[in-house]
Amino acid sequence: MAAQVIPIRNPAHVLTPAQVCVRLAGRSYLMAILQAGGVWLIAHGSLWAGLTGFLISYHWLQTSRNGNDHRVPRSAFWYGVGGGLGTLTVLTVARFLTP
Repeated sequence: MAAQVIPIRNPAHVLTPAQVCVRLAGRSYLMAILQAGGVWLIAHGSLWAGLTGFLISYHWLQTSRNGNDHRVPRSAFWYGVGGGLGTLTVLTVARFLTP
């Protein structure tokens, strides 16, 4: 009697390259908001800048893992897109908050 092979489904969710690009841009967007917001808080003497420093460090680990995904040839580009949009978001908000 031949041994029966039972296929095992991979429990890990596998992202498509497009999903990785969107996640990279989103994570970079958040990083830019935290960085630019932290600079703005430091410039205004707020102690909340310490919290942004913590959040940047905490958030960086997952971002660097996705940035090394071998399936996405332009991962640096997508990370840059998110960073640029995040910085522009903070500049826009700061423009309305600064008298």
